Amino acid sequence: MINQKTIVDLNADSILKPFTTMEKNGAFSKMYLIVPMVLLGLSSMVGAVDIIFYQDSGACRGSGYSFNGIARQVCCVANGGSVLFTDMDGCKTSLVYRNGGCNSGQVGSGTGNRCYIGGGFTSGYWYQSCRRRSLLGDAPSDMSKCESQAKPTGLVFTEDSAKGTWILKSSNAVELSSQIESMTDAEKVNWFQANGASFHNIAVTENVNLN
Repeated sequence: MINQKTIVDLNADSILKPFTTMEKNGAFSKMYLIVPMVLLGLSSMVGAVDIIFYQDSGACRGSGYSFNGIARQVCCVANGGSVLFTDMDGCKTSLVYRNGGCNSGQVGSGTGNRCYIGGGFTSGYWYQSCRRRSLLGDAPSDMSKCESQAKPTGLVFTEDSAKGTWILKSSNAVELSSQIESMTDAEKVNWFQANGASFHNIAVTENVNLN
């Protein structure tokens, strides 16, 4: 004969087991949704590059504007005598333009950390040149065209590429540039330090003369 306590225990087991299974299924469903999102986020962070437009047309040095953490296929618009692409690799192709906003006037392209010199640059961007399958489906049919446009996100000063680069991130980079136009190199370094700029060692693997 089954006593009352046994009946209560059996009923409790029959209620708790299905509930626990449902909880597990719900947790796994959430994981399936979260994991691809995390991977996509990491992918976009790894893929981002920095693009710098310098005033100097003979080398990637001096004062200029930076576009920090730029994703692929984003057109960076600024006037520059030289243009530097950093955090690049063999699967990232850079393009630079004259007299156009990434839709006409292309004058150079290539992979790796490149410094384009020659003057008259007006825009540039990069794209993923190695075809990869998307985590959530097929890759888009055209991965080389610009999808959006960006403005400078920082002010830059590079006295000598061997000595590194000062970058002051600011949404008012264009306005701030007027404050350092007449400064000496030493004064510019002091100004960047006083305004909280960060220091970066940027390696240039190739200089490309587009004169």
